[in-house]
This record gives sequence, C-alpha cells and structure tokens, in this order.
Amino acid sequence: MIMGDSTTKWQRTVALCATVGLGGTFVALTPSIASAHDETATTTQVSEQDVLQSLQNLESRDNRLVIEPVPADVELATEVNLPRDSSQSVVLGSSGDEDLTFDLPLGDEGQEAKVQADGTVIYPGEDSAQVIIPTYTGVQVLTNIANSDAPSEYSYEIGLSSTQRLEVIDAGAAIVNADGTTETVISAPWAKDAAGRSVPTHYEIAGNTLTQVVDHTSAGSVAYPVVADPVWIPAAVYRCLVGIGLNGPTITRMMEKGTFSAILAAGGYAAVRCVMGR
Repeated sequence: MIMGDSTTKWQRTVALCATVGLGGTFVALTPSIASAHDETATTTQVSEQDVLQSLQNLESRDNRLVIEPVPADVELATEVNLPRDSSQSVVLGSSGDEDLTFDLPLGDEGQEAKVQADGTVIYPGEDSAQVIIPTYTGVQVLTNIANSDAPSEYSYEIGLSSTQRLEVIDAGAAIVNADGTTETVISAPWAKDAAGRSVPTHYEIAGNTLTQVVDHTSAGSVAYPVVADPVWIPAAVYRCLVGIGLNGPTITRMMEKGTFSAILAAGGYAAVRCVMGR
C-alpha cells in the first residue's frame, strides 16, 4: 500500500496486467552516450514514461534483473507501506514485529508517487528517479540515472535501534544486532547502462546510512539511462528463513530473484510459509 501521513493509507488494489507497466508497449528507447567528462549534458526531468521505457529496455537485454511485482491479491507476511511522495519513509513490517524503515535517496525533492497497474511505484525526479517494486521477498528499489549530471551517490537512511549497526557483508549489507546476529540483509547492488553493460557500484556505510555509489561518471563511455538496484528483505522473513535452515547466500539469491518459483526452489514449502506468514 501507499502510505501518506499517520492517518491515511492507500490500499494497493491493482492487479498484475500484462499490457501495462513493465510489460506494456512503449516507444523504443534510444540510449544516449556520454563520457565521464561530457560537458554537453543538461539537467533532465526524469518522467514516469522515461522510467518505464528504461526498465523495458533493461528487461529486453536481461529479464533476470527487474523482479516481477507480486500480484496485489496475494497476502504476504510483510505489509509494504510505500510513501505518497519521495520525502517520506518506506516501511516494511509485519504483525507483532518491529518495522524496517528507510528513506529514499534524494527524498528532499518530494516527488509524488506514480502507481502502475502492476503495483510498481515510480517517483520521478531531476536527473534521476526512484522505482519500488513489491516482491514476494520484500521490495526491489531501482534508481534510474538519466545522464552524467546525475549524482553518483544514493543514500538510504535506515531506522536502526540503539543496539544495531550496519555492516557490509559479501558485497551486500546487513543490519546486525548487538550480540552479532544478523537482523536482516540488503542484497549486493548492481548497475547496468542502457546497452546492458555493467557499471561499477558498491555500498558505503556511515552510521545508519547506507550509500550506493554508482561510478557512472568515471566508467568511460556510458549509455544512459543507467539503472541501479538493491533488494530489501523484511526482518521477520529473514529470521524465518534462517530458522528453517537456509543460509545467508541462499537467502540472498532467493531475494534477488524475488519470485514464488525461486522461493519454492530454494527452500521448499517451508520457505513459502515464511514469506506468506503461515
């Protein structure tokens, strides 16, 4: 659902639609090529349609990268609350459990949410835009980088308790409790340009802020737009998956695919019950 203030919530009631959103028909995307020192790049307002076109282009080159949204009529263990505009926090929670909250990069622009028919939510922006896709294992957050003037750093401020800390683990990141146990994980990031080439990216941590650095301005010739991602998994789901004997790498691979079939293949019906809260 989309979350506004503390008293107003929108229920996500749209169904997966093959003719709208990522599976729709759009004008073909023509990548723009820019070098790290391209002085001709200008400020670009990244629209909803721009983002949809870039995602469709990415899927045409590698359909494993963008996770298919979970259908709206599927009940999961985790409630996903997405903000009405990008200045507010994303909240992943479940009944009786502490929520995982994080702020979106460049949230001070306060861009209004654009909800697609398949449940994907887009926050347009200046030179870059954010996309959130609700999945079976949490949410995939994508950054659409329009040109070489766009930032190279995208920071997520995470709501941690006083006894928790962030750590970089196996190229991904984790929220770690005071006793050293892992509370939840964020997948290793990736970034691809419009030609399907990998763009160097990594995480940096400062206090409760996780920053994805996308080196699109120092990677030589880059075809814009660049799309970058982390995937977030709710704490309750992660703990349940660990409790049935799955290890961190298995859980990470599962969440990166984000589909029902991936969950079933990796952990059987026990993993499905973790995700479904049964």
